[in-house]
Amino acid sequence: MAVKLDEVLGAGGQLAALAPDAARPRKAALATGDTSRTMIGHIDDSRSRLTSGSRLTNAAALSSPIEPLALLAGPTQRSSRHAVSADDLQVIRTRLTQLTESDRQRGGGLTHLEGFGYLRGRVWPLLGGDIDASYREALFSVATEFTMRVAAMSLDSGHPRLSGRLLSVASGLAQETDDMGLQSWVMTRRAEQALYRKAPAQAVAYSGAAATMSQSATPTARAFILTKHALALSATGDRRSTQEALTAAHRCFERADGTVESEWVGIYSWGNLRHDEALCYAHLALGLKASETAEEAMRTHDRARLARPRAFSLGVQAIGYAQAEEIEQACSYGQELITLAGNLSSARVHARLRDVLATLTDHADLPAVRDLREAARPVLALAG
Repeated sequence: MAVKLDEVLGAGGQLAALAPDAARPRKAALATGDTSRTMIGHIDDSRSRLTSGSRLTNAAALSSPIEPLALLAGPTQRSSRHAVSADDLQVIRTRLTQLTESDRQRGGGLTHLEGFGYLRGRVWPLLGGDIDASYREALFSVATEFTMRVAAMSLDSGHPRLSGRLLSVASGLAQETDDMGLQSWVMTRRAEQALYRKAPAQAVAYSGAAATMSQSATPTARAFILTKHALALSATGDRRSTQEALTAAHRCFERADGTVESEWVGIYSWGNLRHDEALCYAHLALGLKASETAEEAMRTHDRARLARPRAFSLGVQAIGYAQAEEIEQACSYGQELITLAGNLSSARVHARLRDVLATLTDHADLPAVRDLREAARPVLALAG
């Protein structure tokens, strides 16, 4: 584990020196508090390099792009050989749930500082403490989930390189568990980042590996993983393979009744699966099918009440109707998206808004499209 982290974070051998002897068990690799502190230091170095000259997505929320990030450079809480308890796990799990809710409601640009601070001050130091075997799996699982959440928030705040590094850390942490579904899920997040960078072939490589790895995962976990693979395939224009992956995902989801799933699966629902399916159809220019599927996703509880998921689905609906040449309808959903985007600190939502506008390029002379572009202008100007 120490060797992997050294390679990922470019620690120059400092983490590799902490690796156990070959004869010792693999999962002893994080048995020293120095590991978490070194890991944190190199992530902080990465943040410092990445944030120079950048600015956060929501300019009204944080007036300076550098000063808030500098808060992360302070002293890191030491583990003091703290013996990990069930209470520690519950506190972290509760904090992760709260952070996820806030992230989905407000956008990662407003929550990533808080999340990163908790990750480096509370979660990572425990990895170097005294971990009873009965808590080890749960600790590394929740640490993986927390790191992935902060990676997503970093992407939302306009720091994709930092987000990628955090996902690399999450991958190493997941490998310290026996949960193949979680290990595969981290890989699908790498695939999503590749899609965000407009690198669909790389996304398919990540998601395809995740689909293969997850064959022994629980049904719901595998359903979500296969849907992410379908999403990557759809970005290449491969309709047949996309539909095959979606069909397999539906079958997995239907088999899930009564199955005990890992805790990380609990924050995802049928609405997440249907939203990603709708985005697949948008990638394949199946406009009406995309809009109808996104509408179904919107009817689920979480997407109806949480601003950022709702914004994503509104964007897919707008794109779908634009593809179907139903321009007035597309602009109507686009206007709803703009209203939400103006109150969200989310680079990904702003990217979705740009996608909507790009889809309407051929109809730029229509009054509804002109009004939509005019309404989007101040929101995207703040986004930078």
